[in-house]
Amino acid sequence: MFRFLRIGAAFLRRDFLNLASYRLSFLMGFASLLFYLLIFFFVGRVFSGLGSSYLARYGGEYFPFGVGGLAMQSLVGAGLGGLSQVIAQEQYLGTLEPLLGRRGGGFRLLAAASLSRYLISSGRLLAYLVVAALLFRVSFRLAGVPLFVGVTALTVAAYFGLGMLSAAVVLVFKQGNPINLFFGQLAALLSGVFFPVEVLPAWLRTVGSFIPLTYALQVGRAALLGEAAPVSAQPLLYLAAFAAAALAGGALSFRWALARAKRDGSLGQY
Repeated sequence: MFRFLRIGAAFLRRDFLNLASYRLSFLMGFASLLFYLLIFFFVGRVFSGLGSSYLARYGGEYFPFGVGGLAMQSLVGAGLGGLSQVIAQEQYLGTLEPLLGRRGGGFRLLAAASLSRYLISSGRLLAYLVVAALLFRVSFRLAGVPLFVGVTALTVAAYFGLGMLSAAVVLVFKQGNPINLFFGQLAALLSGVFFPVEVLPAWLRTVGSFIPLTYALQVGRAALLGEAAPVSAQPLLYLAAFAAAALAGGALSFRWALARAKRDGSLGQY
């Protein structure tokens, strides 16, 4: 475990130095974050004072609701794409085969390399909340922060498991990824990132109920924006069960895909 963290710290230092060497890119990333917040802020002003029943349990205003969606979704890309992006990069550079072809340790190196993406995404999540609080005067419940941190950790675990499954698809099929489509792009529509899921037809809400981000948003928003009433344990239990199943299934799928790619000689192909 210590060796994994040491390797992860080395990759994190490399990525940090890379970001620091491109300061304009870093500033543009912050400007992009502010740009999206401004879009949600002005959209929220359109609906301000209308008293939508869909937003009542989140304080009645759209902007804080939208900030919660943007913040939590920032973890999804790192979870789904972190490992597969590292694999695609190593395939392109021609270094994946010697990296994963060695006995033991190859996967740990890839996982450590993707760790920085999680930390950067976590920093982006925090930046959304801090900027919304300081510049846009959004009031978050400090008492709900521990619950928000807990549900964020479960979300990271769930999407890391899905990320291993996504990486397995990349190893086998190279291009095209239904895992990213359903749990990434469709999640933005079905999980309540941009609007409450209650506005969706019943059959779409049923489809969205299989996506972990749906429950992460439900609990995360309730923790930071809702009343002081206790949050239901059901979404937390679903997230925990999904995370455990995704981690186990993702690890098995990745091991199978890696063995298959080694056997047919396609490990370095992309």
